[in-house]
Amino acid sequence: MEVDKYGNAICVVLTLLLVLAGCFWQHMEKQGERVRAAVAKCTAQAEIELDLREKELIAAKLRVAELEAELCKRDAALAAAGEEAAAVQAETEEVQRRLCAEFAERQAELETRLQCQSAELRRQLARNTSVLQSRRKLRPGDGDDDYSEPSNVEGEYQAVVESNPAVAEELQLEVDGSEVASAGSRASSIYAAHPRGRLGLWELQMQSFHTAYWRVRTLTPQGAPQRAASIRCASC
Repeated sequence: MEVDKYGNAICVVLTLLLVLAGCFWQHMEKQGERVRAAVAKCTAQAEIELDLREKELIAAKLRVAELEAELCKRDAALAAAGEEAAAVQAETEEVQRRLCAEFAERQAELETRLQCQSAELRRQLARNTSVLQSRRKLRPGDGDDDYSEPSNVEGEYQAVVESNPAVAEELQLEVDGSEVASAGSRASSIYAAHPRGRLGLWELQMQSFHTAYWRVRTLTPQGAPQRAASIRCASC
């Protein structure tokens, strides 16, 4: 009887142990399922994030390729602009050299023309000075009222016209000796009425608009105008 009691007690203990082991096993299985579900969930999220990261990486690589292409285009444009700037600079230097050479040539030409004109003006001044000196030698005192113009007024008119051909060229008129003689004779009568006027230079100018005039201007030795008269030529 005692053996049966111990045997029953052992069976009860073993049964309790088996029940506890089964409960523990079920609990562990539930925990394992939860852990597996959490792991699966984390794995899925990680895969999704990894796919997103891969897509972003591909987009970034494409953007980098586009930027590299644009950078290459800009480098090519900069190189072309540099070549164009070099060409423009070379052309500018060539134009500058040409302009400098042309300026120097024109300056030399102008200096030559100015020297020629200056020499011509000096010759005219010397000729006019000699004429003034000859007139002053022939002119009597300032108080003499019987002074009259010398008889070679026509020749002086002809000399003035010949020494100033630009007067006839600019007005496109032909000057002949008869017109000069006629104008000289009339100018002689005008000057004879004013014997005290200091004759410095007789300057003839022709004006043409359908009629021609000889303009005779009396200048003092200092250059101030003292008497002017317009004489209509005989041929008009």
